[in-house]
Amino acid sequence: MRLIRHEVLTCEVSDTSHSHPRLRHPRATDENGRGILLVKQLSHRWGTRCVPDGKLIWAEQQLTPTP
Repeated sequence: MRLIRHEVLTCEVSDTSHSHPRLRHPRATDENGRGILLVKQLSHRWGTRCVPDGKLIWAEQQLTPTP
């Protein structure tokens, strides 16, 4: 995991799987499948990209200006 603070806060998470996540709407009884849905709801933008040893998922969060 890597956090990058610039104009926005970007969180990057990588793993060795080459399959891209699917946005799903799990039922109340499902025990998995909520991760990307939460990322979508809580972030400004998000996406995935292939890297040589798997994939990287990134999410951006808007930063509020400090007074």
